[in-house]
Amino acid sequence: MNQKQFILRGALVLTTAGILSRVAGFFYRIFLSNVIGAEGMGIYQLIFPIFSLALALSSGGIQTAVTNLVSGAAARAEFKKAKGYFFAAFLLSVSLSLLLLFLLFVGSPFLCRHFLKEERCIVLLRYLSFSLPFSTLHALLNGYFIGMKQTTLPAFSQLLEQAIRVGSSYLLYQIMTEKAIPISPILAVLATVIAEIVTVLYLVTRLLFHFSKLKTVPVIKRKTFHSLLSLSSPLAANRISLNLLQSLEALSVPMMLQIFGYSKSHALSLYGILNGMALPLVLFPSAITGSVSTVLLPAVSEASSLHDQKRIRRAVEKTIQGSLLLGIFFTGVFLFFGKSLGTLLFSNSETGEFIVILAWICPFLYLGGTLSSILNGLGKTMTTFLQNLAGIFLRLLFLWILVPKYGITAYLWGTLASQMAVSFSSLWQLKRTVSFSFAFSDWIFKPGAALTTAACSLFLLRRLWAEAALPNLMLLILQGFFFTLVFLLALSKSGLKEK
Repeated sequence: MNQKQFILRGALVLTTAGILSRVAGFFYRIFLSNVIGAEGMGIYQLIFPIFSLALALSSGGIQTAVTNLVSGAAARAEFKKAKGYFFAAFLLSVSLSLLLLFLLFVGSPFLCRHFLKEERCIVLLRYLSFSLPFSTLHALLNGYFIGMKQTTLPAFSQLLEQAIRVGSSYLLYQIMTEKAIPISPILAVLATVIAEIVTVLYLVTRLLFHFSKLKTVPVIKRKTFHSLLSLSSPLAANRISLNLLQSLEALSVPMMLQIFGYSKSHALSLYGILNGMALPLVLFPSAITGSVSTVLLPAVSEASSLHDQKRIRRAVEKTIQGSLLLGIFFTGVFLFFGKSLGTLLFSNSETGEFIVILAWICPFLYLGGTLSSILNGLGKTMTTFLQNLAGIFLRLLFLWILVPKYGITAYLWGTLASQMAVSFSSLWQLKRTVSFSFAFSDWIFKPGAALTTAACSLFLLRRLWAEAALPNLMLLILQGFFFTLVFLLALSKSGLKEK
């Protein structure tokens, strides 16, 4: 399979799985928000900064390193080395994850009382800690299979994990209801642990079957560990540093909202609405850009090692055009349908207001992720680290200085400013590294004109349908279909050139 086929096939498989998984995830979040409420969602979200930091310590950088090293070894038909890289990574990461599991379990009371300022998180963090070794192994398995160009397995495992999570949540809800046990965020945590364990067992089974076909003995030398650590250490340090700051950011949001004047309960509710409802909806289209990013990294890394500048330039131009087109379209979707989506999906008007403000982030959010992947593939890991670091510091400035005065809206605009800064910086760095042309007319002006046409048409349609006696859901679907159709027609008539 050549590089173009790998990127297209891999992106298609991962995108399909990502979209299906996120659709299921939406229904799951709707279910959770109705069962545990906005405050419960906030408490549930609070434990993840600490868990994410532990996961960064155990597997940060290793997955990317495994993907790069395995893809290089497989390209040279050195399958003994490929297996050796996986087993070396397994010994390093899983051992560390077991130590971190113990520390999380024992240290949960201290962490929750002194850092999270919420004792209800203690039992949640303790239960979630049991998924850490499985989450670490899951990352390694995905990294290995992607490196071997077997994207179907990570894609299916994503769907399987989501299906097990949703199914076990519903089963636990039925059991708790029948036994008159109060419904709390523990339901979601237990479902997450069960889903991670089942998914890893499936992937390990497939890995053993895959190894049996290779019929090679893994080669693990001192050089194997050296290659892994030299590649993963900078990435791990970057990820851990970013996770520390992201944890600080996540923990500061409820605190700054309380300083603004909200009660603790209302602050947690707003935090739950933002991170558990509004942001996941805005992030939904990134299933596409995220999948492209996953397969771009090894592809660009391979092209870079071959000094194939033409292939790299083509990947950069296609990535920018696709990300901007997707981002501009969904900016319009969330601007004009955000309030309705928030009310219909989550029965919460504040969710809709957050979605409308976050709509402007879409082009920069989708573009930034894919460009960072290309920069990592080109070996610019320190560049992406510094960019992300600057983005977090910018959000923290908004959070600490403006949120106490202007409330949650200031944090939303800070998130937009942060993503804009990261995207523009990535473009500037890529322009210095790769000689590519930025087609403003095809990438921004024409999609923007198509969006304006669709918006004006939607405005006229809503005036005509003002008296239409249709259910809200049906009206939203029909308007969304009309908006999309007009956008695509206007785009096709604009003479847009594909890169």
